[in-house]
Amino acid sequence: TLVANKGFGNMNMVKLQAEADMGGSSGNTVIGEESHRDIGLKVPATVLDIRIPVENKDGFIDTEDLAQISDAPTVREDGNSFSVEELRLFCSGPAWYLVGRLKNTGQHGAELTLVTWEVGGEDKEVLASAGGYVRFLNPGEIKPFKLMVPLRTDVTWCRLQVTPGFKAKLRPVELQGSAETYADRGAAYISLLGQVSNHGSERQDFIKVMVEFLDECGRLLDVDWAFLNYLDPGQSQSFTVYTPHLQTSRWQLYFD
Repeated sequence: TLVANKGFGNMNMVKLQAEADMGGSSGNTVIGEESHRDIGLKVPATVLDIRIPVENKDGFIDTEDLAQISDAPTVREDGNSFSVEELRLFCSGPAWYLVGRLKNTGQHGAELTLVTWEVGGEDKEVLASAGGYVRFLNPGEIKPFKLMVPLRTDVTWCRLQVTPGFKAKLRPVELQGSAETYADRGAAYISLLGQVSNHGSERQDFIKVMVEFLDECGRLLDVDWAFLNYLDPGQSQSFTVYTPHLQTSRWQLYFD
């Protein structure tokens, strides 16, 4: 959920409201036949399988090329459909990072979508992998992700896979937030101090506040996040995030 778009010198607050019948039960439905190994849930197979060029281990990946390097269709008969809107690789210390944006282009809400990044060598062996869940996406909604693997010199290929979890009813956006620069880590970092408010009528638990750091062209440089235990209706809490990418000129907030 995009809730704020902030730059040095201007502010644009955005609130997205899902138009859906929110009454009754949660509407979560098991829609697949395979299992996530770590949580044992029945889910469908991978819907998006992208081979990522590794000639440049530190740089942006042209989004126009993403459809051409996809090894699997993005639309399934059960209505699951996703697209990767942007990808960037970068190195920092002993680690290699992949940041990107995932969009739900399907017909229903998507809950517990698994994003996996694998890197491998010349013999096609997987050398390292990382994964994480996007907790919820309304149809048409975009959220960022960030994955990390050890930096290796013998990597010759990498791939990004998206595996859906459950379909669910649409959810209204009841949180709003903003962030300002906050000099608490010295000149080597851009730090933000933000605040999140619950404008809904129900308590929100275990909130993940995600921040995209963007350059002057709007390209995704980095992603950081913070967790809030809960927010009662009308309550607000502060958070801090940071990035070493000093070319950041603005940022966007999301909740997951």
